[in-house]
Amino acid sequence: MVKVETVQVGASRESLSLLEPKEHRASTKLDEPFVSIIVPTRNEEKYIGQCLKSLASQTYPKDKFEVIIVDGLSEDKTLQVVKSFSEKLCLRILENSKKVQVFGLNLGIEVAIFVAPRFVTVNSKPNQNVASFVTG
Repeated sequence: MVKVETVQVGASRESLSLLEPKEHRASTKLDEPFVSIIVPTRNEEKYIGQCLKSLASQTYPKDKFEVIIVDGLSEDKTLQVVKSFSEKLCLRILENSKKVQVFGLNLGIEVAIFVAPRFVTVNSKPNQNVASFVTG
């Protein structure tokens, strides 16, 4: 499932089109928190695939985490690579019109559905259990 949203940097929380699927709220247990993994990108075609492959191979339940890609107007095939993971991950794609990573992180935080947010750089390869990644 991929949802592409264009959100203005600095938009108020009330004005954001938040996606909070009911199945995420209903299925989340206290011992398995829902996690939002925020990945800011800009022209990361060479690296984003490996990062998302690592996230797709997590042993943590797929309905317990989302991956929020905040793209800074990439001019390469970054978004095509990201969208190729739409069947493997719960993906949300946001547009960061300011292009700078810190604005992307802030934008991801504003729209995240999280109990425990985590940030991943494109060069990261998280281990296979996102739960230990979250609590570590």
